[in-house]
Amino acid sequence: MCAAKKNCSMPSPPADKAIRICIYGDSHLGCLKQALDQGLVDPRGYDIEFWGADGPYFRQLRLQDGVIRPDPEAEERVLLVNGRGRKFLRPGDFDVMFFMGARLRAGEFLEFLRRRMSRSNGFLSRAVVMRVARGWANRTRSYRYAGEIARSGAARVVYFPTPLPTFSGRDGATQPGPQEAGRCGDVVALGWSSLSEVAGSDGIDFIRQPDATVTGGLRTRAEFGCAGFAEAGDLVHKNARFGAIVLEQLFGVLEAAPVRAGAQHRRAAAAN
Repeated sequence: MCAAKKNCSMPSPPADKAIRICIYGDSHLGCLKQALDQGLVDPRGYDIEFWGADGPYFRQLRLQDGVIRPDPEAEERVLLVNGRGRKFLRPGDFDVMFFMGARLRAGEFLEFLRRRMSRSNGFLSRAVVMRVARGWANRTRSYRYAGEIARSGAARVVYFPTPLPTFSGRDGATQPGPQEAGRCGDVVALGWSSLSEVAGSDGIDFIRQPDATVTGGLRTRAEFGCAGFAEAGDLVHKNARFGAIVLEQLFGVLEAAPVRAGAQHRRAAAAN
């Protein structure tokens, strides 16, 4: 009690903590970092931290006992990407784990589906497509990690797969005609929705690549390719404008179903 003090007042409640987001992935983290560094997207007060590794070092990140640890050879790359001295990644230290790229190459699945269903006898029922999508997703180690983290309730998990290859006109890809584009569009839509449904059943919020960034159903528009992509033959990496679109998609998902900061809230939600 504080009756002895005339001007005593109760302490103010603590301000809401910022939602902590870990963006986990491979070299595709680059376009997101560029978007933030260039001020192309408002971080909306989120506390954003990057963690991962590029190239072959990404394969040396391993989830064991609920913690992602790099092999010794990958430690330097992880620390370079992170920039905050975090050698080990404990998903429970964050409210949201956002997987960016992380070797889930959706374009390969969509292309397989397009080729298979373009045959005269190639029809696949939705149930079959779902089984194929689940098997395909679970072949990717990062997707299995995402599912394990989601099931543990350590953090909310959101996944944006590896972006589609950039259209350059030099890789043999051509723009489909109107009729072919319609058929391709239906198959691609089925593929995306199947992946989304599979991920949802694993407790993962799946973000498909926005249509505004896609051409011909299976390629990223050239305007979103990394600088000099055509000359360098780099159809994989994307630019800061693409990164800003991805982050806006992420923030939209989080705002549509808000996350509360704090591990106790996440564990309670997972238990219900």
